[in-house]
Amino acid sequence: MPSSNCHGQRTWRLSWLSSAIPMAALIGLIGCSSSHISISGGNGGWIEEPFQTISGSDIPVGGEATCQVLVVGGGTGGTAAALAAAKAGATVCITEETDWLGGQFTAQGLSCSDDSQLITHDPSTALSTSEIQFRAYVRAHYNRVSNPGGAWLSGFSAEPRACLESIAKMLQPQVDAGLVKIFLGSKPVAVTMNGNQVTGVSYKRVSDGATFQVKAQQVIDATELGDTLKLAGVAYRLGQEPQSDTAENEAPVVGIPGAIQAITYCMILERRPSGENHTISKPQGYGVDPWMQGYSLSNTKVFDGMHPFFTWRGARDSAQVGGKELAIINWSLGNDYWFGDTIDAPAEQVNLNLEQARLRALGFLYWLQTEADGTGYPNLKLDMDSLNSTNGLALTPYIRECRRIRAMETVRVEDISDYYQTNTRAPNWTDSLGIGQYSFDLHRCVLDGSGDPKGEPLPFQIPLGTLVPEATNGLIAGAKNTGTTHLTSSAYRVHPVEWSIGEGAGALAAFCVAKAVQPREVFASEPLTRSLQGILLDAGVPLYWIRDVSPHDPDWKAIQLVGVTGAIPGDTGSLNYLPAGTLTRGESAMALVKALNLPNFVPASPSFPDVPSTHVAFAAIETCLHNGWLTETPGSNFLPEDSSTIGFIDQMVQKATGSGLFGSSGPGTLATRRQAAQGFAAILLHRVNG
Repeated sequence: MPSSNCHGQRTWRLSWLSSAIPMAALIGLIGCSSSHISISGGNGGWIEEPFQTISGSDIPVGGEATCQVLVVGGGTGGTAAALAAAKAGATVCITEETDWLGGQFTAQGLSCSDDSQLITHDPSTALSTSEIQFRAYVRAHYNRVSNPGGAWLSGFSAEPRACLESIAKMLQPQVDAGLVKIFLGSKPVAVTMNGNQVTGVSYKRVSDGATFQVKAQQVIDATELGDTLKLAGVAYRLGQEPQSDTAENEAPVVGIPGAIQAITYCMILERRPSGENHTISKPQGYGVDPWMQGYSLSNTKVFDGMHPFFTWRGARDSAQVGGKELAIINWSLGNDYWFGDTIDAPAEQVNLNLEQARLRALGFLYWLQTEADGTGYPNLKLDMDSLNSTNGLALTPYIRECRRIRAMETVRVEDISDYYQTNTRAPNWTDSLGIGQYSFDLHRCVLDGSGDPKGEPLPFQIPLGTLVPEATNGLIAGAKNTGTTHLTSSAYRVHPVEWSIGEGAGALAAFCVAKAVQPREVFASEPLTRSLQGILLDAGVPLYWIRDVSPHDPDWKAIQLVGVTGAIPGDTGSLNYLPAGTLTRGESAMALVKALNLPNFVPASPSFPDVPSTHVAFAAIETCLHNGWLTETPGSNFLPEDSSTIGFIDQMVQKATGSGLFGSSGPGTLATRRQAAQGFAAILLHRVNG
């Protein structure tokens, strides 16, 4: 596989507020309440205070802890999962092998978010409430500067410790309330099963080898490599699967298990004044060993040009926030390591490969200091304060690809690529638990795979079924280990998508505990899925791509529901819903059938001459007629493309449910898509919740 570079006013409601607060006001509240920001003097200056962290718990008394939801792995997805489960009222234990929660944003040193342009241009309809709150806390540390790192790759970049501080602020109230316990430096070593159900995980503490166990009703695997899957004997995929496995058009005929994307030990460099020399000692094997060669910036310059290398993933922009000038180093032809398996190889080989990956990163630093742009930049200094490590590298490598569960559903290239679709969105998954969008960002692999897929991903969703194993209860995927393929995982691995996956996993786990059901039962039940989606929407999690209706809109939940269920899809030519537009008579029939979740009735021949069997609303119109909800006479024209009036919709709904939607509204008035969303969402929620 060819190498590639990784280029590629919110309002919300809180339970204790009676009305929406603009995002700017919320960020103001966060900044004012933060102990890290103080306003000084009359010049509007600000004083930056030390970063806050969050402490873990000691080994439980008796060597055993119990909770309702156990999150194994405290990365980006795991952190979001723990927050979501605790906010839903579940007791949560979260464990993490390193000393830092946050994964990509913190321990892996990649605190420059891989955001799509949809997020950069308008995060209010692309990110959940919790992720926007996470970003607001980070910005509050820097006196609310929007992009403290100044990265040109992303609109959100900062130092890893600022991201860790934000996580601490979000989790601390749950810890104080007794809902969350955190166990840091804890490596999972065994899984307890009761039949086909995961009931607990055993751990070894990294520092001293002490052991303990955590028992739970639901376990979320949010480890970076999908470790819980292997320990539990859960079926998983690794590398590139054969075409016969998923029927993915882009997959090779013969699978390539070794087609696993490169890992990267990130580091943070400080730009010091010219003339200073901070060159490190030449790393062992530099220029000799295969993994210590091939460094290149392609056509990019370190400091010059429109898009210089150093500010590609900036971590701290001194021009905006003072202090050091810092940059995150994560470069495909620099510190990417693809020279050996670090997942399923024997432990000794994995450790050797990890050490070589560290050496490769230090070799890239040495190359930058001595050879880049012909002369090198000895003033580039490895920052030893940013990543909490003894060698200046990230605590753990950035993982692009891991074990992926054989799930109830699998996302393939043709499910999300614009090469196979003509819509502006990827095809709708009616069990969506979140949304995302990013390019197919494939890096070089240990063994070459089939290459880049055709097209680019459309705005996509995270189906519930991709989080649920085929045959195991009590276990949910909550990070990069979901039901994707080798190719599609490259779009689902980025920061915002992993956060959304984790948030959906946490909500699903807490829901299963509250309802005393298993994830597979939720997946198999349309009413349970809709109830879960309602909880996510109440928490400010978008499930369907809509850009012209934000969460502060009073009808946001209704419009999201009719969108994700397919009752009233969004505009096919844009990502908008067009709430002021109208609904055709055919679309109204489809909306009613979808809202009631009825099977379609298909007669031997069409009942209306202007609604042939090829018409998109044919089955829905025939179903409404079959159930006696239409007044139109078979043999006459139905006029499916005419705009629906309030009277037309009301008479259908009255016959179907026994009550109308619009009360005293004029029956001849055209119904707007907003009004239709209000009505049909109410029907759906009444059916699901009673």
